[in-house]
Amino acid sequence: MPGGVGYLLQHCGAFFIRRVWGDDLLYNSIMKEYIEILLLRGHNIEAFTEGTRSRIGKLLQPKFGIMKIILEAVLSGRVKDCMIVPMSIGYDRVIETGSYVNELLGVPKEKESLYQLLSNMNILSLKWGRIDISFNKAFSLKEYIGAHTTRRGIPLNPSTSKIDRDLLLQSLGYRILSDINKVSVIMPTALVGTILLTLRGRGVGHDELVRKIEWLKKGIEMRGGSAADFGGKSTGWVVDRAIQVLKDLIGQRTDLLEPVYYPVKRFELSYYRNQVIHLFINEAILSCALYATVKQGGPIHVQRVKINPDLERDCSFVSKLLKSEFIYGPNGLTENMMKSIEDLTSLDVMRIDVENGTDGEVKYLSLSAEERRIGRETFDFFCFLLWPFLETYWLAAISCFALIPQTLPPIEPTWVDERVFLDKAQFLGKTLYYEGDLSYFEAVNKETLKNGFQRLKEMGVILFRKVKKGNENVTMVALSLDWCPKTALPKPPKCSKTGKGSEEVKSNNTIFTSIFGGGKPEPKISLDGTDTPQDYFDETWRYFVPEGKLWELCEQIGRYRREGKNRRDTATVAARVLSLASVTGALLTESDGTGWIKKKTSKL
Repeated sequence: MPGGVGYLLQHCGAFFIRRVWGDDLLYNSIMKEYIEILLLRGHNIEAFTEGTRSRIGKLLQPKFGIMKIILEAVLSGRVKDCMIVPMSIGYDRVIETGSYVNELLGVPKEKESLYQLLSNMNILSLKWGRIDISFNKAFSLKEYIGAHTTRRGIPLNPSTSKIDRDLLLQSLGYRILSDINKVSVIMPTALVGTILLTLRGRGVGHDELVRKIEWLKKGIEMRGGSAADFGGKSTGWVVDRAIQVLKDLIGQRTDLLEPVYYPVKRFELSYYRNQVIHLFINEAILSCALYATVKQGGPIHVQRVKINPDLERDCSFVSKLLKSEFIYGPNGLTENMMKSIEDLTSLDVMRIDVENGTDGEVKYLSLSAEERRIGRETFDFFCFLLWPFLETYWLAAISCFALIPQTLPPIEPTWVDERVFLDKAQFLGKTLYYEGDLSYFEAVNKETLKNGFQRLKEMGVILFRKVKKGNENVTMVALSLDWCPKTALPKPPKCSKTGKGSEEVKSNNTIFTSIFGGGKPEPKISLDGTDTPQDYFDETWRYFVPEGKLWELCEQIGRYRREGKNRRDTATVAARVLSLASVTGALLTESDGTGWIKKKTSKL
């Protein structure tokens, strides 16, 4: 932060905090005392619950630093109470979406400077649309603590018990985010972006786009959300204005029978679509769970699923898998699922069939005849909202095959630098996208992929640990021994470099000699992620059949992924995907991010 700007902000009431507090007891004590004094003196504190700007459009998981200090100040009795006011700020167009995409694809964030700020002042003269600021009802933190303790129904003592205090803190964080979601205003640009990214076709005509926007706006209001006030203007006028604001992201053909609009920069448009997902998350989970049965095809009576236990089990899996991505309702899985079924059957999207079984009535859920007649329009809309996230989590699981130790069965975990692993997982994802095995390029985004790896850690699939590397604490990652397959993958297939400007690896180290075979030409592999490795199958890969817990997890996630004319789940596809994961494993080296060394792994 330039000195002059920092001085100005400080005298406007801002104070700066470290991103990582670590074990610095002095810093923690000073920051705690400073915030408590501000509260005691009655000052307002603006705190950002997410901790940073969301690069993907939806709310991030809560960060608990400042919130923890405020909570403990009230619990200790030093501060009598604190009123919390959830606030949402919505923008028609966000200036930084282009740089967000670059960061999500792994490009290091460019450091801001005063010179940059001054040289880009001309941006302020451009039309960026409107801003909406909404406030939810303020609530007393002291009253919330009492209500939380009563609601749990078991003795809690957050004042003295760290476990109880952490539960309360987590509950408070999600309560604030939920309140923010409830008052978030869906901007016209988010409406347009959502419709364009939930189309099965290439584009949509103007009149049809207006109709779909009106349908989406009505659906948002039915679920308690609010769309931006159009000020009495027609929906057509609002759509035209939103298209003008997003003109760099949306294509338009006017030389046809009617104007046709289509997404050009899907990745950037996904930022606006993600602002809508929280309103439809229960229906999206239900639809993706049902899709696992629908996509198998066959007669209509086969494309149905038992509500209990089969559908509930699928909904539970998807919900738990994506729990780091979304803020769910407070009523629990079963109640949320049944409410969604009730809503979608009343809208004639789905239907319930009741049959008599040996143990009584059996209820089945399937698509309604009307929904099939209109081409699964509503059902597909819900699936389109969630498919990109399921793709990312599938990619995260597939990437774990790159962590398989070279020797099986392994004696101990084999560790690699998390940053290198994330980089190579994105490299793998880009390859799978251009080969057609990923449907969405946004599935390779760094933030969601990191959430996917964190979820796999919670499931026990991968392990994390921090080690000291010079003056830096480095996070290392390894595949859990319990999730290692019993048999090793075949040797990686050959890869060749294509395209201009690609950097070739010309290595004499033993890793490539052992992987690609002695006496053969050395492989040419692009490391910058822009080129797709060209693989060919030898007989070993052609007849390879994957097995084990890790592959079963990949298959389970894959059940809910989108399948279409460009992608099929077949044995050949499975072998090709795993062969590329094997190549990724060969590229995983202990690196500082700028160079490559011979040794692949580090035993800690």
